[in-house]
Amino acid sequence: MKKVALLLSKRSVLLLLVYIIVATSWIFITDQLVQPVADNSDTAYLLISLKDWIFVVVSGLVLVYFASQKREAQQDLASTERKYQKLFQHSSDGIMLTNPNGAILKVNPAGCRILGRKEEEINELGREGITKNNEKMQEALRRREETGHFSGELTFIHKTGKPIPVELTSSVFHTEGEGLQTSVIFRDITDRKEHERLLQEQIRMRAAIMEVGAKALEAGKLTSFYEMLTQEMTTLLDARRTQLFRFTEDSGVQLLANSPPLEKSPAYGHEFADLQTINTPQIIQPDQLQPLTQRTSDSSVSYGVIIPGDSGPLGFAAAQYADNYELNTNDELFLKAVAHIISITTARKQAEQQLQQSLDEKKTLLSEIHHRIKNNLAVISGLLEVQALETEDEQVRFTLHDSQQRIQTIATIHEKLYQSSTLAEVGTKQFIEDLISSIHDTQNPGTQQDISYEMDIEDISLDMDQAIPLGLIVNELVSNTYKHAFEEQKQGHVTIRLETKDNTIRLQVTDNGKGLPENFTLQQSNSLGMNLIQTLTHQLEGKLEYQNTENGCEFTVTAPLPH
Repeated sequence: MKKVALLLSKRSVLLLLVYIIVATSWIFITDQLVQPVADNSDTAYLLISLKDWIFVVVSGLVLVYFASQKREAQQDLASTERKYQKLFQHSSDGIMLTNPNGAILKVNPAGCRILGRKEEEINELGREGITKNNEKMQEALRRREETGHFSGELTFIHKTGKPIPVELTSSVFHTEGEGLQTSVIFRDITDRKEHERLLQEQIRMRAAIMEVGAKALEAGKLTSFYEMLTQEMTTLLDARRTQLFRFTEDSGVQLLANSPPLEKSPAYGHEFADLQTINTPQIIQPDQLQPLTQRTSDSSVSYGVIIPGDSGPLGFAAAQYADNYELNTNDELFLKAVAHIISITTARKQAEQQLQQSLDEKKTLLSEIHHRIKNNLAVISGLLEVQALETEDEQVRFTLHDSQQRIQTIATIHEKLYQSSTLAEVGTKQFIEDLISSIHDTQNPGTQQDISYEMDIEDISLDMDQAIPLGLIVNELVSNTYKHAFEEQKQGHVTIRLETKDNTIRLQVTDNGKGLPENFTLQQSNSLGMNLIQTLTHQLEGKLEYQNTENGCEFTVTAPLPH
Protein backbone atom coordinates (compact mmCIF):
# COMPACT_ATOMS: atom_id res chain seq x y z
CA MET A 1 0.00 0.00 0.00
CA LYS A 2 2.81 2.41 0.81
CA LYS A 3 4.46 1.50 -2.48
CA VAL A 4 1.31 2.72 -4.28
CA ALA A 5 1.41 6.06 -2.40
CA LEU A 6 5.12 6.40 -3.15
CA LEU A 7 4.53 5.89 -6.88
CA LEU A 8 1.75 8.50 -6.84
CA SER A 9 3.95 11.10 -5.11
CA LYS A 10 6.73 10.58 -7.65
CA ARG A 11 4.26 11.04 -10.50
CA SER A 12 2.99 14.31 -8.93
CA VAL A 13 6.50 15.71 -8.59
CA LEU A 14 7.19 14.87 -12.21
CA LEU A 15 4.01 16.62 -13.37
CA LEU A 16 4.84 19.66 -11.19
CA LEU A 17 8.27 19.93 -12.80
CA VAL A 18 6.67 19.71 -16.24
CA TYR A 19 4.21 22.42 -15.23
CA ILE A 20 6.99 24.73 -13.98
CA ILE A 21 8.95 24.25 -17.21
CA VAL A 22 5.86 24.92 -19.34
CA ALA A 23 4.90 27.96 -17.25
CA THR A 24 8.43 29.43 -17.44
CA SER A 25 8.52 28.82 -21.16
CA TRP A 26 5.11 30.47 -21.56
CA ILE A 27 6.19 33.62 -19.66
CA PHE A 28 9.40 33.85 -21.66
CA ILE A 29 7.67 33.36 -25.03
CA THR A 30 4.82 35.80 -24.31
CA ASP A 31 7.29 38.44 -23.07
CA GLN A 32 9.11 38.15 -26.41
CA LEU A 33 5.82 38.55 -28.30
CA VAL A 34 4.76 41.61 -26.32
CA GLN A 35 8.15 43.35 -26.67
CA PRO A 36 7.62 44.70 -30.25
CA VAL A 37 4.34 46.38 -29.38
CA ALA A 38 5.37 47.74 -26.03
CA ASP A 39 5.10 51.36 -27.40
CA ASN A 40 1.45 50.84 -28.19
CA SER A 41 -0.02 50.87 -24.77
CA ASP A 42 -3.45 49.60 -25.73
CA THR A 43 -2.14 46.65 -27.69
CA ALA A 44 0.44 45.84 -25.06
CA TYR A 45 -2.18 45.99 -22.33
CA LEU A 46 -4.47 43.68 -24.26
CA LEU A 47 -1.74 41.13 -24.90
CA ILE A 48 -0.50 41.19 -21.32
CA SER A 49 -4.05 40.72 -20.01
CA LEU A 50 -4.63 37.84 -22.43
CA LYS A 51 -1.36 36.26 -21.40
CA ASP A 52 -2.21 36.53 -17.71
CA TRP A 53 -5.68 35.07 -18.21
CA ILE A 54 -4.35 32.17 -20.20
CA PHE A 55 -1.74 31.52 -17.48
CA VAL A 56 -4.41 31.63 -14.78
CA VAL A 57 -6.72 29.25 -16.69
CA VAL A 58 -3.91 26.77 -17.42
CA SER A 59 -2.71 26.95 -13.83
CA GLY A 60 -6.25 26.29 -12.62
CA LEU A 61 -6.62 23.32 -14.95
CA VAL A 62 -3.31 21.93 -13.69
CA LEU A 63 -4.37 22.39 -10.09
CA VAL A 64 -7.70 20.69 -10.76
CA TYR A 65 -5.89 17.81 -12.47
CA PHE A 66 -3.49 17.42 -9.52
CA ALA A 67 -6.41 17.45 -7.10
CA SER A 68 -8.32 14.78 -9.06
CA GLN A 69 -5.22 12.59 -9.33
CA LYS A 70 -4.65 12.81 -5.61
CA ARG A 71 -8.27 11.93 -4.86
CA GLU A 72 -8.16 8.92 -7.23
CA ALA A 73 -4.91 7.72 -5.68
CA GLN A 74 -6.39 8.01 -2.22
CA GLN A 75 -9.48 6.10 -3.30
CA ASP A 76 -7.39 3.33 -4.93
CA LEU A 77 -5.22 3.14 -1.87
CA ALA A 78 -8.23 2.91 0.42
CA SER A 79 -9.82 0.22 -1.79
CA THR A 80 -6.62 -1.82 -1.81
CA GLU A 81 -6.26 -1.48 1.93
CA ARG A 82 -9.87 -2.65 2.43
CA LYS A 83 -9.27 -5.70 0.23
CA TYR A 84 -6.09 -6.67 2.05
CA GLN A 85 -7.72 -6.01 5.41
CA LYS A 86 -10.71 -8.17 4.46
CA LEU A 87 -8.39 -10.97 3.33
CA PHE A 88 -6.36 -10.61 6.52
CA GLN A 89 -9.42 -10.61 8.78
CA HIS A 90 -11.46 -13.38 7.12
CA SER A 91 -8.75 -15.85 6.05
CA SER A 92 -9.24 -19.35 7.49
CA ASP A 93 -5.45 -19.61 7.79
CA GLY A 94 -3.53 -17.82 10.47
CA ILE A 95 -1.55 -14.78 9.25
CA MET A 96 1.12 -12.90 11.19
CA LEU A 97 3.36 -9.94 10.37
CA THR A 98 6.64 -10.15 12.27
CA ASN A 99 10.15 -8.84 12.37
CA PRO A 100 13.01 -11.23 11.52
CA ASN A 101 14.14 -10.97 15.16
CA GLY A 102 10.93 -12.65 16.33
CA ALA A 103 8.78 -9.65 17.36
CA ILE A 104 5.14 -10.11 16.30
CA LEU A 105 3.51 -6.97 14.85
CA LYS A 106 0.05 -8.16 13.86
CA VAL A 107 -2.05 -11.36 13.99
CA ASN A 108 -5.36 -12.07 12.24
CA PRO A 109 -8.39 -13.64 14.03
CA ALA A 110 -7.71 -17.10 12.57
CA GLY A 111 -4.20 -17.02 14.03
CA CYS A 112 -5.58 -15.97 17.42
CA ARG A 113 -8.14 -18.80 17.26
CA ILE A 114 -5.52 -21.42 16.41
CA LEU A 115 -3.26 -20.28 19.26
CA GLY A 116 -6.14 -19.74 21.70
CA ARG A 117 -4.91 -16.25 22.60
CA LYS A 118 -5.78 -12.59 22.04
CA GLU A 119 -3.67 -10.56 19.62
CA GLU A 120 -2.19 -8.49 22.44
CA GLU A 121 -1.01 -11.65 24.23
CA ILE A 122 0.60 -13.00 21.07
CA ASN A 123 2.33 -9.68 20.35
CA GLU A 124 3.65 -9.61 23.89
CA LEU A 125 4.90 -13.21 23.83
CA GLY A 126 6.68 -12.96 20.49
CA ARG A 127 7.95 -15.91 18.49
CA GLU A 128 9.66 -17.60 21.45
CA GLY A 129 6.40 -17.71 23.40
CA ILE A 130 4.22 -19.42 20.79
CA THR A 131 6.60 -21.86 19.10
CA LYS A 132 8.38 -25.02 20.14
CA ASN A 133 12.02 -24.07 19.93
CA ASN A 134 13.66 -27.23 18.67
CA GLU A 135 16.07 -28.25 15.92
CA LYS A 136 13.28 -28.13 13.36
CA MET A 137 12.53 -24.48 14.23
CA GLN A 138 16.20 -23.52 14.10
CA GLU A 139 16.55 -25.16 10.69
CA ALA A 140 13.48 -23.24 9.42
CA LEU A 141 14.92 -19.90 10.61
CA ARG A 142 18.27 -20.70 9.00
CA ARG A 143 16.69 -21.54 5.65
CA ARG A 144 14.51 -18.40 5.69
CA GLU A 145 17.54 -16.27 6.46
CA GLU A 146 19.50 -17.83 3.58
CA THR A 147 16.77 -17.92 0.93
CA GLY A 148 14.18 -15.42 2.20
CA HIS A 149 11.52 -18.16 2.23
CA PHE A 150 10.49 -21.26 4.17
CA SER A 151 7.71 -23.82 3.74
CA GLY A 152 7.22 -26.84 5.97
CA GLU A 153 5.72 -28.21 9.17
CA LEU A 154 6.47 -26.75 12.62
CA THR A 155 4.93 -26.92 16.08
CA PHE A 156 3.17 -23.98 17.78
CA ILE A 157 2.04 -23.92 21.42
CA HIS A 158 -1.61 -23.39 22.37
CA LYS A 159 -2.52 -21.30 25.38
CA THR A 160 -3.30 -24.54 27.24
CA GLY A 161 0.24 -25.79 26.57
CA LYS A 162 -0.94 -28.31 23.98
CA PRO A 163 1.40 -28.59 20.97
CA ILE A 164 -0.24 -27.66 17.65
CA PRO A 165 1.24 -29.08 14.44
CA VAL A 166 1.03 -26.44 11.69
CA GLU A 167 1.78 -26.25 7.99
CA LEU A 168 3.58 -22.95 7.52
CA THR A 169 4.87 -20.59 4.82
CA SER A 170 7.06 -17.61 5.72
CA SER A 171 8.69 -14.95 3.50
CA VAL A 172 10.90 -11.91 4.11
CA PHE A 173 10.02 -8.58 2.41
CA HIS A 174 11.18 -4.92 2.61
CA THR A 175 8.93 -1.99 3.60
CA GLU A 176 9.68 1.75 3.09
CA GLY A 177 10.64 3.30 6.35
CA GLU A 178 10.22 0.11 8.41
CA GLY A 179 12.97 -2.11 7.03
CA LEU A 180 12.69 -5.91 6.76
CA GLN A 181 9.50 -7.66 7.84
CA THR A 182 8.26 -11.25 7.55
CA SER A 183 4.89 -12.74 6.69
CA VAL A 184 3.87 -16.00 8.35
CA ILE A 185 0.86 -17.93 6.99
CA PHE A 186 0.04 -21.08 8.95
CA ARG A 187 -2.67 -23.75 9.11
CA ASP A 188 -3.61 -26.09 11.96
CA ILE A 189 -3.07 -29.68 10.74
CA THR A 190 -3.96 -31.41 14.01
CA ASP A 191 -6.88 -33.28 12.42
CA ARG A 192 -4.79 -34.35 9.45
CA LYS A 193 -2.02 -35.61 11.73
CA GLU A 194 -4.58 -37.48 13.82
CA HIS A 195 -6.01 -39.11 10.68
CA GLU A 196 -2.51 -40.09 9.59
CA ARG A 197 -1.83 -41.51 13.05
CA LEU A 198 -5.07 -43.47 13.03
CA LEU A 199 -4.29 -44.78 9.55
CA GLN A 200 -0.86 -45.94 10.66
CA GLU A 201 -2.40 -47.43 13.79
CA GLN A 202 -4.98 -49.22 11.66
CA ILE A 203 -2.25 -50.63 9.42
CA ARG A 204 -0.33 -51.73 12.53
CA MET A 205 -3.45 -53.32 14.02
CA ARG A 206 -4.27 -55.19 10.81
CA ALA A 207 -0.69 -56.47 10.67
CA ALA A 208 -1.00 -57.51 14.33
CA ILE A 209 -4.28 -59.33 13.60
CA MET A 210 -2.59 -61.23 10.75
CA GLU A 211 0.36 -62.06 13.01
CA VAL A 212 -1.92 -63.29 15.80
CA GLY A 213 -3.87 -65.33 13.23
CA ALA A 214 -0.64 -66.90 11.98
CA LYS A 215 0.41 -67.74 15.55
CA ALA A 216 -3.02 -69.24 16.14
CA LEU A 217 -2.41 -71.67 13.26
CA GLU A 218 0.90 -72.71 14.85
CA ALA A 219 -0.50 -72.89 18.38
CA GLY A 220 0.11 -76.04 20.37
CA LYS A 221 -1.90 -76.34 23.56
CA LEU A 222 -4.82 -73.98 24.06
CA THR A 223 -3.44 -72.81 27.43
CA SER A 224 -0.20 -71.68 25.79
CA PHE A 225 -2.16 -69.99 23.00
CA TYR A 226 -4.35 -68.08 25.49
CA GLU A 227 -1.28 -66.89 27.44
CA MET A 228 0.44 -65.75 24.24
CA LEU A 229 -2.71 -63.95 23.13
CA THR A 230 -3.17 -61.95 26.33
CA GLN A 231 0.48 -60.86 26.18
CA GLU A 232 -0.01 -59.65 22.59
CA MET A 233 -3.25 -57.89 23.55
CA THR A 234 -1.69 -56.04 26.47
CA THR A 235 1.21 -54.84 24.32
CA LEU A 236 -0.78 -53.82 21.25
CA LEU A 237 -3.71 -52.25 23.11
CA ASP A 238 -1.43 -50.51 25.61
CA ALA A 239 -3.79 -51.70 28.35
CA ARG A 240 -3.21 -52.08 32.07
CA ARG A 241 -4.24 -55.73 31.81
CA THR A 242 -6.00 -58.05 29.40
CA GLN A 243 -7.95 -61.15 30.37
CA LEU A 244 -9.73 -64.10 28.75
CA PHE A 245 -12.72 -65.72 30.44
CA ARG A 246 -14.91 -68.66 29.52
CA PHE A 247 -18.48 -69.37 30.59
CA THR A 248 -18.84 -72.56 32.60
CA GLU A 249 -21.72 -75.02 32.46
CA ASP A 250 -22.98 -73.86 35.87
CA SER A 251 -23.43 -70.27 34.59
CA GLY A 252 -20.16 -69.12 36.09
CA VAL A 253 -17.00 -67.70 34.60
CA GLN A 254 -13.48 -69.09 34.64
CA LEU A 255 -10.28 -67.15 34.04
CA LEU A 256 -8.32 -68.70 31.15
CA ALA A 257 -5.36 -66.31 30.96
CA ASN A 258 -4.33 -62.77 31.89
CA SER A 259 -1.39 -60.49 31.28
CA PRO A 260 0.37 -59.24 33.35
CA PRO A 261 -0.16 -62.26 35.62
CA LEU A 262 -2.55 -61.66 38.49
CA GLU A 263 -2.95 -63.94 41.49
CA LYS A 264 -6.71 -63.48 41.46
CA SER A 265 -8.76 -61.73 38.83
CA PRO A 266 -11.33 -59.19 40.10
CA ALA A 267 -14.02 -61.24 38.33
CA TYR A 268 -12.54 -64.68 39.02
CA GLY A 269 -14.66 -66.89 41.22
CA HIS A 270 -17.85 -64.83 40.95
CA GLU A 271 -20.95 -66.45 39.58
CA PHE A 272 -22.05 -65.02 36.27
CA ALA A 273 -25.37 -64.07 37.86
CA ASP A 274 -23.38 -61.86 40.25
CA LEU A 275 -21.43 -60.33 37.39
CA GLN A 276 -24.70 -59.35 35.71
CA THR A 277 -25.44 -57.10 38.65
CA ILE A 278 -22.28 -55.07 37.95
CA ASN A 279 -23.08 -53.96 34.43
CA THR A 280 -22.19 -57.00 32.32
CA PRO A 281 -25.36 -57.78 30.28
CA GLN A 282 -24.11 -55.46 27.53
CA ILE A 283 -21.14 -57.65 26.66
CA ILE A 284 -23.39 -60.63 25.94
CA GLN A 285 -24.53 -59.04 22.69
CA PRO A 286 -22.48 -60.60 19.86
CA ASP A 287 -20.06 -58.28 18.10
CA GLN A 288 -20.81 -55.38 20.43
CA LEU A 289 -18.19 -53.73 22.59
CA GLN A 290 -19.40 -52.31 25.88
CA PRO A 291 -17.70 -51.24 29.14
CA LEU A 292 -17.64 -53.77 31.96
CA THR A 293 -17.08 -52.33 35.44
CA GLN A 294 -15.14 -54.88 37.45
CA ARG A 295 -14.67 -55.09 41.19
CA THR A 296 -11.28 -53.46 41.47
CA SER A 297 -9.60 -51.54 44.24
CA ASP A 298 -8.33 -48.91 41.79
CA SER A 299 -10.42 -46.79 39.46
CA SER A 300 -10.54 -48.64 36.15
CA VAL A 301 -12.81 -49.75 33.37
CA SER A 302 -12.62 -52.88 31.22
CA TYR A 303 -13.91 -53.16 27.69
CA GLY A 304 -15.13 -56.67 26.92
CA VAL A 305 -16.18 -58.38 23.71
CA ILE A 306 -17.99 -61.69 23.42
CA ILE A 307 -16.21 -64.77 22.06
CA PRO A 308 -18.82 -66.38 19.78
CA GLY A 309 -19.33 -70.12 19.49
CA ASP A 310 -21.43 -72.48 17.37
CA SER A 311 -23.81 -73.26 20.21
CA GLY A 312 -23.64 -69.94 22.04
CA PRO A 313 -21.10 -67.58 23.63
CA LEU A 314 -17.87 -69.27 24.72
CA GLY A 315 -16.70 -66.43 26.96
CA PHE A 316 -15.31 -62.92 26.60
CA ALA A 317 -12.04 -61.05 26.17
CA ALA A 318 -11.48 -57.91 28.25
CA ALA A 319 -8.96 -55.07 28.25
CA GLN A 320 -8.56 -52.96 31.40
CA TYR A 321 -7.79 -49.21 31.26
CA ALA A 322 -7.92 -46.15 33.47
CA ASP A 323 -11.46 -45.02 34.32
CA ASN A 324 -11.48 -42.09 31.86
CA TYR A 325 -10.12 -44.04 28.87
CA GLU A 326 -12.22 -44.30 25.71
CA LEU A 327 -11.47 -47.16 23.35
CA ASN A 328 -10.70 -46.03 19.78
CA THR A 329 -11.91 -47.66 16.58
CA ASN A 330 -8.68 -49.55 15.89
CA ASP A 331 -8.56 -51.01 19.42
CA GLU A 332 -12.18 -52.09 19.03
CA LEU A 333 -11.39 -53.70 15.67
CA PHE A 334 -8.47 -55.60 17.21
CA LEU A 335 -10.52 -56.84 20.19
CA LYS A 336 -13.31 -58.09 17.92
CA ALA A 337 -10.81 -59.78 15.62
CA VAL A 338 -9.13 -61.44 18.62
CA ALA A 339 -12.51 -62.72 19.80
CA HIS A 340 -13.16 -64.38 16.44
CA ILE A 341 -9.61 -65.77 16.28
CA ILE A 342 -10.10 -67.30 19.73
CA SER A 343 -13.44 -68.76 18.62
CA ILE A 344 -12.00 -70.30 15.45
CA THR A 345 -8.81 -71.55 17.15
CA THR A 346 -10.71 -73.03 20.09
CA ALA A 347 -13.09 -74.86 17.76
CA ARG A 348 -10.18 -76.10 15.64
CA LYS A 349 -8.20 -77.28 18.66
CA GLN A 350 -11.20 -79.03 20.12
CA ALA A 351 -11.80 -80.77 16.79
CA GLU A 352 -8.11 -81.73 16.65
CA GLN A 353 -8.28 -83.10 20.18
CA GLN A 354 -11.38 -85.14 19.34
CA LEU A 355 -9.74 -86.41 16.17
CA GLN A 356 -6.53 -87.28 18.02
CA GLN A 357 -8.53 -89.05 20.70
CA SER A 358 -10.36 -91.01 18.01
CA LEU A 359 -7.06 -91.85 16.29
CA ASP A 360 -5.55 -92.97 19.60
CA GLU A 361 -8.54 -95.21 20.22
CA LYS A 362 -8.29 -96.71 16.74
CA LYS A 363 -4.53 -97.10 17.12
CA THR A 364 -5.02 -98.98 20.37
CA LEU A 365 -7.70 -101.13 18.79
CA LEU A 366 -5.57 -101.90 15.73
CA SER A 367 -2.56 -102.69 17.90
CA GLU A 368 -4.71 -105.08 19.90
CA ILE A 369 -5.96 -106.71 16.69
CA HIS A 370 -2.40 -107.29 15.42
CA HIS A 371 -1.38 -108.64 18.82
CA ARG A 372 -4.32 -111.05 18.97
CA ILE A 373 -3.75 -112.24 15.39
CA LYS A 374 -0.09 -112.89 16.25
CA ASN A 375 -1.13 -114.80 19.37
CA ASN A 376 -3.75 -116.80 17.47
CA LEU A 377 -1.20 -117.67 14.79
CA ALA A 378 1.21 -118.72 17.55
CA VAL A 379 -1.50 -121.06 18.89
CA ILE A 380 -2.00 -122.53 15.40
CA SER A 381 1.76 -122.91 15.01
CA GLY A 382 1.88 -124.67 18.37
CA LEU A 383 -0.90 -127.05 17.33
CA LEU A 384 1.01 -127.90 14.15
CA GLU A 385 4.12 -128.52 16.25
CA VAL A 386 2.20 -130.92 18.51
CA GLN A 387 0.76 -132.64 15.45
CA ALA A 388 4.21 -133.02 13.92
CA LEU A 389 5.53 -134.60 17.11
CA GLU A 390 2.70 -137.12 17.18
CA THR A 391 2.99 -138.30 13.58
CA GLU A 392 5.46 -140.99 12.51
CA ASP A 393 5.25 -140.16 8.82
CA GLU A 394 8.40 -138.24 7.92
CA GLN A 395 6.77 -136.56 4.88
CA VAL A 396 3.82 -135.39 6.97
CA ARG A 397 6.21 -134.10 9.60
CA PHE A 398 8.09 -132.03 6.98
CA THR A 399 4.81 -130.70 5.57
CA LEU A 400 3.63 -129.65 9.02
CA HIS A 401 6.96 -127.94 9.72
CA ASP A 402 6.66 -126.03 6.39
CA SER A 403 3.14 -124.88 7.28
CA GLN A 404 4.31 -123.97 10.77
CA GLN A 405 7.10 -121.82 9.34
CA ARG A 406 4.73 -120.03 6.95
CA ILE A 407 2.36 -119.27 9.82
CA GLN A 408 5.30 -118.06 11.90
CA THR A 409 6.28 -115.71 9.06
CA ILE A 410 2.82 -114.12 9.01
CA ALA A 411 2.84 -113.91 12.82
CA THR A 412 6.21 -112.12 12.74
CA ILE A 413 4.78 -109.51 10.37
CA HIS A 414 1.82 -108.83 12.69
CA GLU A 415 4.21 -108.61 15.63
CA LYS A 416 6.27 -105.99 13.81
CA LEU A 417 3.12 -104.09 12.82
CA TYR A 418 1.76 -103.70 16.35
CA GLN A 419 5.24 -102.70 17.53
CA SER A 420 5.53 -99.99 14.85
CA SER A 421 4.49 -96.39 15.50
CA THR A 422 2.05 -96.24 12.58
CA LEU A 423 0.54 -99.74 12.98
CA ALA A 424 0.27 -99.78 9.18
CA GLU A 425 3.84 -100.25 7.94
CA VAL A 426 6.76 -102.49 8.83
CA GLY A 427 10.46 -101.96 8.17
CA THR A 428 11.93 -104.67 5.96
CA LYS A 429 15.44 -104.76 7.46
CA GLN A 430 14.58 -105.87 11.00
CA PHE A 431 11.67 -108.00 9.81
CA ILE A 432 13.73 -110.05 7.31
CA GLU A 433 16.66 -110.42 9.71
CA ASP A 434 14.31 -111.79 12.40
CA LEU A 435 12.65 -114.04 9.81
CA ILE A 436 15.98 -115.56 8.70
CA SER A 437 16.92 -116.17 12.33
CA SER A 438 13.59 -117.93 12.90
CA ILE A 439 14.06 -120.11 9.79
CA HIS A 440 17.56 -121.06 10.90
CA ASP A 441 16.24 -122.13 14.31
CA THR A 442 13.32 -124.21 13.00
CA GLN A 443 14.57 -125.86 9.77
CA ASN A 444 15.83 -129.44 9.98
CA PRO A 445 15.89 -129.70 13.77
CA GLY A 446 18.53 -132.11 15.01
CA THR A 447 20.70 -131.88 11.84
CA GLN A 448 24.34 -130.85 11.89
CA GLN A 449 24.15 -128.45 8.89
CA ASP A 450 26.21 -125.29 9.21
CA ILE A 451 24.49 -122.67 7.03
CA SER A 452 25.83 -119.09 7.07
CA TYR A 453 24.02 -115.98 5.84
CA GLU A 454 25.02 -112.71 4.24
CA MET A 455 22.30 -110.07 4.29
CA ASP A 456 22.25 -106.71 2.50
CA ILE A 457 18.78 -105.42 3.29
CA GLU A 458 17.62 -101.88 2.50
CA ASP A 459 15.17 -100.69 5.12
CA ILE A 460 11.93 -100.11 3.22
CA SER A 461 8.56 -99.34 4.81
CA LEU A 462 5.89 -101.71 3.51
CA ASP A 463 2.27 -102.05 4.47
CA MET A 464 0.69 -105.39 5.31
CA ASP A 465 -0.42 -106.04 1.72
CA GLN A 466 3.21 -105.95 0.52
CA ALA A 467 5.01 -107.21 3.65
CA ILE A 468 3.17 -110.56 3.97
CA PRO A 469 3.72 -111.73 0.34
CA LEU A 470 7.35 -110.58 0.39
CA GLY A 471 7.98 -112.27 3.76
CA LEU A 472 6.45 -115.54 2.56
CA ILE A 473 8.58 -115.44 -0.62
CA VAL A 474 11.74 -115.01 1.50
CA ASN A 475 10.58 -117.85 3.75
CA GLU A 476 10.02 -120.25 0.82
CA LEU A 477 13.29 -119.38 -0.97
CA VAL A 478 15.47 -119.66 2.15
CA SER A 479 13.66 -122.83 3.39
CA ASN A 480 14.24 -124.45 0.00
CA THR A 481 17.99 -124.06 0.44
CA TYR A 482 17.80 -126.40 3.47
CA LYS A 483 15.57 -128.92 1.73
CA HIS A 484 17.15 -128.93 -1.74
CA ALA A 485 20.32 -126.83 -2.23
CA PHE A 486 22.20 -128.24 0.80
CA GLU A 487 20.44 -131.57 0.93
CA GLU A 488 23.72 -133.44 0.61
CA GLN A 489 25.97 -130.79 2.21
CA LYS A 490 26.90 -130.08 5.80
CA GLN A 491 27.93 -126.49 5.07
CA GLY A 492 26.45 -123.78 2.90
CA HIS A 493 26.18 -120.05 2.34
CA VAL A 494 23.09 -118.01 1.45
CA THR A 495 23.07 -114.35 0.34
CA ILE A 496 19.87 -112.27 0.66
CA ARG A 497 19.74 -108.81 -0.93
CA LEU A 498 16.83 -106.33 -0.96
CA GLU A 499 17.07 -102.94 -2.65
CA THR A 500 15.02 -100.32 -4.48
CA LYS A 501 15.88 -98.77 -7.82
CA ASP A 502 13.84 -96.81 -10.38
CA ASN A 503 10.61 -97.19 -8.37
CA THR A 504 10.98 -100.97 -8.18
CA ILE A 505 11.82 -103.31 -5.32
CA ARG A 506 14.29 -106.12 -6.03
CA LEU A 507 14.73 -109.26 -3.89
CA GLN A 508 17.59 -111.66 -4.69
CA VAL A 509 18.37 -114.96 -2.89
CA THR A 510 21.59 -116.77 -3.91
CA ASP A 511 23.09 -119.99 -2.55
CA ASN A 512 26.21 -122.08 -3.23
CA GLY A 513 24.35 -125.39 -3.23
CA LYS A 514 23.96 -128.03 -5.92
CA GLY A 515 21.85 -125.80 -8.17
CA LEU A 516 18.58 -126.42 -10.00
CA PRO A 517 17.96 -129.69 -11.86
CA GLU A 518 18.76 -129.68 -15.54
CA ASN A 519 15.81 -128.53 -17.71
CA PHE A 520 14.02 -127.17 -14.60
CA THR A 521 10.91 -125.04 -15.29
CA LEU A 522 8.35 -123.55 -12.97
CA GLN A 523 5.50 -124.83 -15.13
CA GLN A 524 6.61 -128.42 -14.65
CA SER A 525 7.29 -128.04 -10.93
CA ASN A 526 4.64 -129.62 -8.71
CA SER A 527 6.20 -128.22 -5.52
CA LEU A 528 3.77 -126.36 -3.23
CA GLY A 529 6.57 -123.96 -2.28
CA MET A 530 7.38 -123.02 -5.89
CA ASN A 531 3.70 -122.62 -6.74
CA LEU A 532 3.31 -120.41 -3.67
CA ILE A 533 6.28 -118.25 -4.76
CA GLN A 534 4.70 -117.75 -8.22
CA THR A 535 1.31 -116.86 -6.71
CA LEU A 536 2.82 -114.37 -4.24
CA THR A 537 4.95 -112.75 -6.99
CA HIS A 538 1.82 -112.32 -9.10
CA GLN A 539 0.07 -110.82 -6.06
CA LEU A 540 2.86 -108.22 -5.90
CA GLU A 541 2.41 -107.60 -9.66
CA GLY A 542 6.06 -108.60 -9.99
CA LYS A 543 8.31 -110.85 -12.04
CA LEU A 544 10.15 -114.02 -10.96
CA GLU A 545 13.49 -115.01 -12.54
CA TYR A 546 15.86 -117.87 -11.71
CA GLN A 547 19.16 -119.28 -12.99
CA ASN A 548 22.03 -121.56 -12.04
CA THR A 549 25.31 -119.88 -11.15
CA GLU A 550 28.86 -121.23 -11.06
CA ASN A 551 28.41 -122.39 -7.46
CA GLY A 552 24.66 -122.76 -7.02
CA CYS A 553 21.46 -121.00 -8.07
CA GLU A 554 19.87 -117.56 -7.89
CA PHE A 555 16.23 -116.42 -7.60
CA THR A 556 15.26 -112.80 -8.30
CA VAL A 557 11.87 -111.17 -7.68
CA THR A 558 11.21 -107.63 -8.97
CA ALA A 559 8.00 -105.73 -8.25
CA PRO A 560 6.80 -102.11 -8.47
CA LEU A 561 7.50 -100.05 -5.37
CA PRO A 562 4.23 -99.29 -3.56
CA HIS A 563 3.17 -95.62 -3.57
